[in-house]
Amino acid sequence: MSVKVRKVGNSFTVTIPAGFVESLHLYDGQELEVSASEQSLEYRPLKSIPRTIHWGDYEPVSHHLRDGMTPDEYVRSLRDNDRE
Repeated sequence: MSVKVRKVGNSFTVTIPAGFVESLHLYDGQELEVSASEQSLEYRPLKSIPRTIHWGDYEPVSHHLRDGMTPDEYVRSLRDNDRE
């Protein structure tokens, strides 16, 4: 499948076909991580923790925080584990 790269303002966009959006459960406004190699781009959905979660009320998070991990470090560890 091919898609076009389009200039929008000072950036470029690539449209993700609807079939991929549905099968990957992507949604409008979702953040993606992008990485590049010599001839390719790879996009990965970022794991997110709902803003309604209070860090102290969520046992797995508070356990990591007690071990000296900051909330940002914990979120990064979730993303790293998701890649494996």
